[in-house]
Amino acid sequence: MPTTTEQIHAGQAVYTPNMLAIYDVLVLGLSNRWIWKCPTPRLLATSSARSASKRSAAPRCFRRR
Repeated sequence: MPTTTEQIHAGQAVYTPNMLAIYDVLVLGLSNRWIWKCPTPRLLATSSARSASKRSAAPRCFRRR
């Protein structure tokens, strides 16, 4: 059964500017730093470096020590 445009729009409806602001605080601000122990700037820097190279590696904070 194919997905309809109405179903797609209904699924996207939760992503309001207010909800995305809350997401940014909870996930990008708190969860990454305190639960995953990898601050968002480090994830972004690693992601940017990976996209510039052909090498695919986990961010430094997720690698085994």
